[in-house]
Amino acid sequence: MFSHHLSSYHLSVTWLKLKHPKYLIPYLILSGRIIREVRVSEGFLKGKVLGTAGLSMWTATLWTSREASNAFHLQGVHWKSVRTIGKWSSEAASGHKNINSRQLPQWEHIAALLKQTGNPYTFEPYSSTKPVAELISIPKIPIFAMCFSRVRA
Repeated sequence: MFSHHLSSYHLSVTWLKLKHPKYLIPYLILSGRIIREVRVSEGFLKGKVLGTAGLSMWTATLWTSREASNAFHLQGVHWKSVRTIGKWSSEAASGHKNINSRQLPQWEHIAALLKQTGNPYTFEPYSSTKPVAELISIPKIPIFAMCFSRVRA
């Protein structure tokens, strides 16, 4: 699924584990705000989110370019939310890959991408020395899932 050939689209993926169930509703509210903003962002094509048992949260977004993805991630609600989500999470990982397809990969492929190339983040007091490959498992037992696409003006 993840080819090393010259690619046309940029995939951005994130996984995080919430510390406690009390953070689920605030996380969903904040995610809704981020989704509303991403849907009108320049270069955004489509995305999906998944929450699984065990409080693992996944996102995957497809962009026209890495520059468009970075522009979104470094501004607005998403940028402001990073600290807050860090307080709610024990561990996280993110990864990027250029792909040839305009389709979002299946969650199993996204998990494999993060295991191979993901950048780990741990939040105090949960300093983990585990590599990303040990933190992430294939998503199972979904508790919610949603796909979304760009809003055309």
